[in-house]
Amino acid sequence: MARRSLKASPEGITTLKETLKRKKWSQTYLAGASGCSRQTIWSLFHGNPIDAEVFLGICTQLGLSEHEIAEADEEAGEVLELDKLVRQVRGLIKPWIQEQYGSINVLSMTRPIGVGDIYTDVYFLEKPTGRQRLSLKELEANCLKENFDRFGFSDYRKGERVSGLDAVDQCQKMVVLGKPGAGKTTFLKRIATQCNLGTFHPGLIPIFVTLKQFAETKGQPDLFAYIANQWAECKVKDSESKLERLLDEGRALILLDGLDEVNKADSSRIIEDVRRFSQRFYNNLYVLTCRIATHEFKLEPFTEVEIADFDDQQIAVFVTKWFELKNPERTESFLRKLKESPRVRELATNPLLLTLLCLGFEDSAYFSDSRAVLYKDALNVLLKTWNSSKPGGEPEQVYCQLTPDRKADLLSQLAYQTFEQGQYFFSEKIAKQHIGQYIANLPSIDTDPKQLSIDSEVVLKSIEGQHGLLISRAHRIYSFSHLTFQEYFTARKIATSCNPYADDDKTLQRLARYVIDKRWREVILLTVEMLPSADRFLQFIKQYIDALIAEDDTLQELLSWVQQKTKLCRYPLQIYFCSGILYDALSHWF
Repeated sequence: MARRSLKASPEGITTLKETLKRKKWSQTYLAGASGCSRQTIWSLFHGNPIDAEVFLGICTQLGLSEHEIAEADEEAGEVLELDKLVRQVRGLIKPWIQEQYGSINVLSMTRPIGVGDIYTDVYFLEKPTGRQRLSLKELEANCLKENFDRFGFSDYRKGERVSGLDAVDQCQKMVVLGKPGAGKTTFLKRIATQCNLGTFHPGLIPIFVTLKQFAETKGQPDLFAYIANQWAECKVKDSESKLERLLDEGRALILLDGLDEVNKADSSRIIEDVRRFSQRFYNNLYVLTCRIATHEFKLEPFTEVEIADFDDQQIAVFVTKWFELKNPERTESFLRKLKESPRVRELATNPLLLTLLCLGFEDSAYFSDSRAVLYKDALNVLLKTWNSSKPGGEPEQVYCQLTPDRKADLLSQLAYQTFEQGQYFFSEKIAKQHIGQYIANLPSIDTDPKQLSIDSEVVLKSIEGQHGLLISRAHRIYSFSHLTFQEYFTARKIATSCNPYADDDKTLQRLARYVIDKRWREVILLTVEMLPSADRFLQFIKQYIDALIAEDDTLQELLSWVQQKTKLCRYPLQIYFCSGILYDALSHWF
């Protein structure tokens, strides 16, 4: 973007100093409030030119008119004239921007909530995960099988996070990718309203375009005509000429939301229109959002980034803001219980699922005692509620046959087969094979191997793009978005495939043999919750443990010793002490 500069007149410098003194602000504080460096403030106060937009931001923070402060010359006059036009247009569209984009309402919320009230700063990964050129072995090397970062499957990328607002400042044209519910639209709404209020890029006008609405507009206007019509409806006179001038001067922050929601028939047309528009008006700032799985285009010279999952600090900020509005005393309790439940905390890294957790916690002040029910509710949001509220392109025929229950069955099969093999990551080829085995049994499916491969890829991309339950971890390498989901679907597969009342059920007998494998702990606990009766399964576990003990003389001696010691114990504390020794010994043994 072409940058212009302004400098303060001697009288303006005096006014700046007097205002700063009256407000009892330091130059360092002013720099922080204005989003610039201490050196920039020093330059301004010494009569040196600084970036015009930063100049305007400083005047806004101090409540001063830039016309009073700036030194008059030909360039300054042109900049101030443009700024006057920016303020004029912004004043007309400001109520509309605030009405359209100043609030959010998702899931079962009965009323909208202000974006500023709930917004939590987001961070970007500078290189989207799906673009990594890593092998399966390299990914697995970052994940110690029994003790790794469940929230991101490893911690090898944490150093690449960059603030979302900083990224917009540093990158003129950007594509923001993210999983469903990652907060892409909320991020755009936040910067639109902040720009609208003059607290973010005060020299620019926010232009927010929901691409699905644009694509479906009667008459199929181009992007320029569509925006001009928006302004005309906001009573901006001569909207086309004013829009063209401001765009030519690079005075717009153009926010293009939801390319993934554009119908397939319109997608190519919209992408080409955005390409032409961004090339013609190249001096402006552009941010475009799209779900990561549906991103199959390339816009030059747009830079791709990916919204990172929430970390602990972001979760705490979000929760604090959420309950401050309704029930502040819930905050501490929510965060404490979240810390006590690592699997639930794993869900909280997704803003959409964190919202679900907050909604459920509002009245009850606890998470569901049944983790299986809690996970099922979360998956219901991703498979049903959220998908129906975020319509995208026309689904392929094979995907239309997959009801939410069938999708859950398919994912259960994939989860069980990969989890049993110890595969947290699996190749695209393996995923397509498992999907192909499942959809081959659906009615009206062409089972020709070539067509089945094509349909399997369609289903894989659809589940990734529509629901975010499978995600690309590297080029052609997938995993479940959260290990919790892989564990849940594995348990679901077992619970729906067995006969919990049979004396010889092979599925439960096989699962019982994993009781000493820490990796299967959550799967076993979830299976027990899901079974209508777990009595027979628990008997299988006891039989397996008894067989292990019977085959090991040393272990029998240990248990005999503990039994003798407990008989001699007179007080409960002594019994607890002996039990602790036994527990530590058995844990080490197995």
